[in-house]
Amino acid sequence: MHLGTQRVWLPVAIAILLSLLVVTGFYQQPWRLLYNVTESMPTGWYLLERESPRAEWLLPGTSVAYHPVIPNWAQLRYNYKPEHTFVKAIGAVPGEVLHTEGRHVFACPTVTAAQDPRKPDCRELGEVLEEDSKGRPMPFEHPWKAHIIPEGYYYLYAGRRPGSFDSRYQGLIPQERILGRIIYLHWD
Repeated sequence: MHLGTQRVWLPVAIAILLSLLVVTGFYQQPWRLLYNVTESMPTGWYLLERESPRAEWLLPGTSVAYHPVIPNWAQLRYNYKPEHTFVKAIGAVPGEVLHTEGRHVFACPTVTAAQDPRKPDCRELGEVLEEDSKGRPMPFEHPWKAHIIPEGYYYLYAGRRPGSFDSRYQGLIPQERILGRIIYLHWD
């Protein structure tokens, strides 16, 4: 009987040990697979390169994964949680100037350029909606007027997709909430 018990427990112990190695090895990898289900960025698979954010890729247009800053109204309405992972692009970086004209948000290189944000020096980052897709009013909490983005903060957005829950509604995102840049692998 003793020999039979050893034969059963040894393979089980080896299987448990190998499973632990695989699981811990996966979580320590410098990458992670993500699947985006929303329409704010293309639906599909993404590879998240988990590395500390670095200046050479923290530039407008770079797509990143991050933990959002969720205002109370959005937590209640949409059940978003700060630990969720969102996928957006960097729209504006520290030192750039955010300016809102009407409900349109612009990024400009200088405060002077922000005085007329529709000139070529500035780029439009989208419009703040008055209502969500269900007709509920959307708060307009960030009417920026020549606001210089401070060091360590980023304006993240989903291009010009008006329904995206991005910095138009979350505000500026602290760099420490950025998990890493992402690479598109496959679109549905």
